[in-house]
This record gives sequence, C-alpha cells and structure tokens, in this order.
Amino acid sequence: MYLKRLVNLDIDHLDRSIFIFGPRQTGKSAFLRHQGPRDAYQVNLLDTKVRREFEARPWLLRERLKVLVPVPSLVVIDEIQLVPELLNEVHLLIEESGITFILTGSSARKLRHAGVNLLGGRADELYFHPLSAMEIGLEQFDLDRACKFGLLPPAYFSKTPQRFLKAYGSQYLEQEIRLEGLVRSLPAFSRFLETAALRSGSQLNLESIAQDSGVARSTVAEYLRILYDTFIAVEIEPWGKSSKRKPVKTSKMYFFDFGVARYMAGLPAVEPKTKDYGEALEHLVLHELKTWLDFHLDDRQITFWRTITGIEVDFVIDSSTGIEVKAKQHISDQDLKGLRALSEEGVTKLYLISLESESRTHQGIEILTFKDFVAKLWKGQVLT
Repeated sequence: MYLKRLVNLDIDHLDRSIFIFGPRQTGKSAFLRHQGPRDAYQVNLLDTKVRREFEARPWLLRERLKVLVPVPSLVVIDEIQLVPELLNEVHLLIEESGITFILTGSSARKLRHAGVNLLGGRADELYFHPLSAMEIGLEQFDLDRACKFGLLPPAYFSKTPQRFLKAYGSQYLEQEIRLEGLVRSLPAFSRFLETAALRSGSQLNLESIAQDSGVARSTVAEYLRILYDTFIAVEIEPWGKSSKRKPVKTSKMYFFDFGVARYMAGLPAVEPKTKDYGEALEHLVLHELKTWLDFHLDDRQITFWRTITGIEVDFVIDSSTGIEVKAKQHISDQDLKGLRALSEEGVTKLYLISLESESRTHQGIEILTFKDFVAKLWKGQVLT
C-alpha cells in the first residue's frame, strides 16, 4: 500500500536540481516511484554492481548520458552518499548539459566531508520524514499506535512492528556507521547511541552522556554530529529573544522517530497514561511541525523556550507561535503557565496540544486535540 506524500514539490517541472535527504525507510524511493517523473534516467547505487562500477570509474555517468539521444533532461540517483565522487560528475553535467538531477541520500556526512559542498548551492535540499498523520488520514490515524511504534511506514503498518524496530537499529549501525566507516569503534558508538536515545527530547548534557556511555566528551560531540548528518536526530536550539526572563542556552536533541528511539534505547513500547506517553506525544508534534516546514521548503526554525527558573514552552516558531504539549485529558490553568509567560514576551499565537476530547479556546489560547492540531497545521492555519 502506498500513501500519497504531501510534498509541495512539482517533480515533473523542476527548474533546479534537488537533494532529497532523510533516514532510511522514510519513503524517499517510494515517493519517486509513485509521485516522481516517469521518464527520468535512473541510477540506483544500492545495486552492488552499479555502485562498484561508479566507485571505480565515476566518469562513466557523464560518458553514458552523453551518448543517449536525446540526452535526458532529468536524472535520478538513489543514495548518492554511497559514491560521493559522483557529485563532481553531476556538477559538470549541470554546468555543461543543463541536466536536472534528483539525488536521494540517507547521510550528508561523506558528501560534506568530501569537500563538494553539495554542488555549491546549485541544488535545493528537501528533507524527508516518516508519515504524517494527515498522510495516513485523520479518521484512520491511531494515536496510541503512533506513540508506541512511531511513524516509519514499515513500523506503523506492520503486524510485528517490534521486530522491524529492533532490526532498524542494527541496520543503522551496520549500513550507515560500519560500512561507511564513520567511526573507529563500533562498540563505543553503539553504547553512545543507546544513551543518546534514552535522552531524546532532553537538553544536551555532554558530560552525562560521556559518563553513561563510557566515551570521551569530545567523542560525544563528534558522535552527535554523526546523528545529525545521518538524520537520525535533530538539534533544537533555545529561543533566546525573550526580554523579561532569562532563557537557558543549552540545546535539546530529538530522535527523528520516537519508536526508533525507544527501541535503540532498549525500552519497550510506551503505554497510555504514563510520563513516557507524554514524551511520545511531544515527539509527534515536533514531527508534524518539521514535516510541514520541510515539505513546504520553509526554512523557519523550530526552537524551544525555557527560563533559568524553569518556565518552559515546548516549541516556538519564528517568534510568533508557541506550542505546548500536555498528554492530559483535563487541562488546568497551571498547564497554561508557560504559554501565558511566553505571551508576555510578545508571542501572539498560542496553542496547547492535549488529550482532551474536544478542542476549545481559553483566554486566547487554543487547546487542541492532536488530530485538530494536525488538520489546522496542514491547512496552513498554524504556521501562517
């Protein structure tokens, strides 16, 4: 079963080349098969024979394309990070032949470290994510299942999601980390990965992570960069524009999918009415926000606000929108404390996502169910 992705991109009429980045199993290749161009020249670097040919002789791409009549106007290369040297050929073909490229990848690390600088600004970047609740369909969407197993398509729709999620971590270590030679010690990175997954959604404390995973603090910083470069995690910086209260300056780190984070941490699926369920809901709200922004090629940044006295709002976007997440069926005035404080800093659009049965507005704050929040977001009514 294929669900249409809500990417705001006219693949058939691209006027610039584009990188489509995202973790494995998010659906990049399926998107191109079902919603991509039908007449593009295809290069699949996951095919071992194809990859070895281009590893040995990257110039084959240019030679093969130039003998085709007519020369293709669009070329798709899957998993470009497997042969980063191909970017030099892509660069030449863009300059000399005007060919447009769609380049997918689950890691940008080798591309950036090869000194290619992602074609020097000659290509846009689209970041792909697991399924949105809107893509699944709000009537069919199962919030409990999403909190338990995440929104990677093979996990959400599987009859045995636990088996897939347990395998995902091993495949990440094997295919992204070991085979690409991103670390010297796989056991050390594996310990770090488990420790980092346990802290998904928390403020970064490199000393604590180093102590718990048994690696040096400088190594933790390098390992975190690997998580960001392979799109397994994202850094959310603190919102620092408040004038009435002093904010903290330490970033948070979130894994791209809560189900993956739980199983990489060696934890069981979350259950409703637990603290972990609230963390899962927070991850889902962040996921919807990032997916909407990235699928619309919107470069506004998601931040969080926390003061040194402990007042906090989960997400602040563009200094105009504040979003708090509470996995509670009954919201009290105390739950609105952070949003009210944020309004005193000049943020005017305020939302609280909760488990109440119906949405409502209270003193200028919209208290929304998760499904109503998703519906408003994808209608363009939240991040206007």
